[in-house]
Amino acid sequence: MKPCELENILAKAILDLGRDRPWIPPPEAPFVTGNPNYDAQLHYVLVEFGVEVELDRHHDMEDYRVVDEKKFTMFLLRWA
Repeated sequence: MKPCELENILAKAILDLGRDRPWIPPPEAPFVTGNPNYDAQLHYVLVEFGVEVELDRHHDMEDYRVVDEKKFTMFLLRWA
């Protein structure tokens, strides 16, 4: 799957999930973008969907790495 395809699926999931909850980064979330909202979303994607996202300097998705195949598969089945 190309990074741009995953980016579209992640955007759909984050928009849908973001309506129900505020995006507050937990203490274990890494400081990546400088924006607490984005950092909380990136941490959520890593923990819940099993995907580590790499961003460029403009905070656009550059690449990704699947860290948990089972979570990633369930994510794709639900959102793709």
